[in-house]
Amino acid sequence: MIDIEPRHGNHHFVNIKYGYIILGISLLLSLHLLLFKFIYIQQWKRNGIHNRLLTYLQRPPTWFIMLIWIVIIIYLSQDNIHEIHVEYTTIAKRLGRIAYSLIPLNIFLILRFSNSPYLNPGYYLQNLNLHKWLSRLVFVLALIHGLIFTIKWIVDGTGSKFVTIWNFLGIVVLVPFLLLMVVSIRYMRRKSYPLFYVVHNITSWLMVFLITLHARPRVWPIAIVAIAMLAMQLYSRFATYRVNSLKVIDIPASTLQIVKIPLPLNFPIWSPASHIRLNFSFLNIRCWVMATHPFTIASIFEDSRTSLVLIKKKTQLQFDSQCTYLMTGPYCSIPQPFFNTAQVVSILCGGSGISFGLPIYQYFKSTNPSVVVSLTWCVLNKDDLFILNQLNVSDIQVYVTGIDTQQSSEEHFMPEFLVEGEDDVENHGLLKENIELQPIVPNPIDPSEINEGKSNKDESITNGKRYKLGRPKLDEIFAINNPTFTYDPSTTWIIACGPDGLIYDSQRWATEHNYQFFSEKYEM
Repeated sequence: MIDIEPRHGNHHFVNIKYGYIILGISLLLSLHLLLFKFIYIQQWKRNGIHNRLLTYLQRPPTWFIMLIWIVIIIYLSQDNIHEIHVEYTTIAKRLGRIAYSLIPLNIFLILRFSNSPYLNPGYYLQNLNLHKWLSRLVFVLALIHGLIFTIKWIVDGTGSKFVTIWNFLGIVVLVPFLLLMVVSIRYMRRKSYPLFYVVHNITSWLMVFLITLHARPRVWPIAIVAIAMLAMQLYSRFATYRVNSLKVIDIPASTLQIVKIPLPLNFPIWSPASHIRLNFSFLNIRCWVMATHPFTIASIFEDSRTSLVLIKKKTQLQFDSQCTYLMTGPYCSIPQPFFNTAQVVSILCGGSGISFGLPIYQYFKSTNPSVVVSLTWCVLNKDDLFILNQLNVSDIQVYVTGIDTQQSSEEHFMPEFLVEGEDDVENHGLLKENIELQPIVPNPIDPSEINEGKSNKDESITNGKRYKLGRPKLDEIFAINNPTFTYDPSTTWIIACGPDGLIYDSQRWATEHNYQFFSEKYEM
């Protein structure tokens, strides 16, 4: 009696376990991020000092996690492979299954949990860089998978396999994936973020559902996990508050606006520097195909019982008075123990980044006067200083970095433009890098050129507000000028919010002086 071997041989099912291994490792990494975020915050809350080892463990460097994944995948790809030139198709199938098995983790990294100060998804912004690089790894694995079979079928003269229904589904997914890799390049993403977002979502959904049918043997258990994660993502996007009206305050010459949104019923207490996300209503097609728009809440709960105050740039998404908008949040940025343990806080903001630094500054001023806190704001356009008058902000340092070639009037009128029934949604008002500031260097101004408030050249007064021309010296704005004050570097913080240059220079200064550092980069 002759035993007939199945058409695919024993290799048909040999790769199934590798998908589950990747899924299991993904689960362990997710649990690690959840557990150590919780432990990190609890330890900080209990001891009053954040632990640097736990800081590293709760947010490992992206390069380190990616290195581990690459080592794991290289090992698994050749496990039980004896002759690569014979078993290369087994490797190709395995890489395709590994790529698909990474999708649940990649979706987890972009889950957003509102008002969740102890959970990793409550600080979802810190996961975006890992999500980006993990997506690239998935693309590389899928591309290798496709290239190997493409070369094999061309060499073997079996090109008809390209149009076999299940194989063709893989091509359908690979085409938008290739486009996604192009539009996700930093330059392209900034030039046309809406295009990137649409291609990103189409590719994600196609890969989750079509690869489920493309893969043989099937990957239903992994697909169910991925679909469940997508359902959670949709829920977090659409579990919203309705915004039917708002108030916009600006002046014609300014590049910034103040937006006041009536505080929704049952809106939770938010910590300083938290943000919300705004979207169009369900009936608007843009709600389903466009990204939601993040904005830092520039006000603190203690002073804002009736409205949420935002500070945004004018050059972003325009308002439509006929639209109703949806709001989600608040989302944490800084762990709560920071506000209970910091002794010295120096804040440096650029442009619309004032919306991040201002609530931190106001919180300490109003609730804990014993904390030594300072705020420095750098803008390109001095007309943006109307923000300070409208929000009644004083005792901060202001630097106008643009060339003052056109003199605006000594007194600015602060007209209020109320667009009845209109909501203002800015395109990435929280995470945009083109803030009005060039990179700061430690000593950018000749000390002899500054005459501390006595020279019309270097310091001006607008509407009673003083500002200096030029860029600040970090040694001056971060200095603790009270010689009788004894400070602990472990509770002394530098906070920077703005473009890469501002953050890099501030972090370098903090490291040199052994201070703690936190930053928020306005970039997607």
